[in-house]
Amino acid sequence: LEGDATVRTAGLVVAAADAAPPQSPCVKLKVGRLPLAEELEAIARFKSAGVTLRLDGNRALSLDDAARLFDAGGDAVEFLEEPVAVRDLDAAMARMPIALDESLLEGGPPPSGAAAFVLKPTVLGAPRTLELVQHAPARDLPVVISSSYESAVGRAALIRFAATVAPQVVHGLGTGPALAEDFVGWVEGDGERLTAQGGVLPEGLQWVTC
Repeated sequence: LEGDATVRTAGLVVAAADAAPPQSPCVKLKVGRLPLAEELEAIARFKSAGVTLRLDGNRALSLDDAARLFDAGGDAVEFLEEPVAVRDLDAAMARMPIALDESLLEGGPPPSGAAAFVLKPTVLGAPRTLELVQHAPARDLPVVISSSYESAVGRAALIRFAATVAPQVVHGLGTGPALAEDFVGWVEGDGERLTAQGGVLPEGLQWVTC
C-alpha cells in the first residue's frame, strides 16, 4: 500500500494493580478483574498522572461497582465500555457515559443513550461495521475502531480504516505490545500515535501464499 496513515490510540492496561501509566495521554483500563479496592487505587493513580481513562468492564461489574469506579475517576473518565450485564445497561447509561461494544454484535438498532460506539471490524464483519459507522452521526456519537489482538498486518488495515472514518478520534488499536512476536514494518508507534506503513510479509513461510 502506498502512503502512511496515522491515528491516535489509547494505551492498553490489562493488569491494573501494578501498572504504571503508559506514554499515551488516553488509557484503556480493564476493570472488573481485581478486588474493587485495588481498581479504585489504580484509577486514582492514573487520574493523578493526568491521563484520560476509558474503563472496560466486559460486562463483569455490578451497577454499583461501575458507579463507584466512575465516581473515583470523575472528569478523567471519558466513558465506561460495557461495564455491566445487559439487564443493567439502561440503568448504567442513565448514570454514566457508556460506550457500546458487545451489544453491537447482536444486530438490529443499537440501544439508545450510549456515549460512543466501539467497533471491532474483524469481529463485526464489514456490513455491520459500515452500518454502525453510518448510524453513529445521527446520534452524534464518536466511533472508536478497536483491535482484537490482530497481528501488525491486521492492525495496519484497521489503522487505515480508522484514519478514513474517524481521523480525529482516539482509537483502541494499541494491542501490539501484548503479542510476544509480531510482523515488523507494518505498524510504528510512539505511545500516542500509530502509523500504518507499507510492510511486507517475510519470505519462506509456507502459508504466505495460501
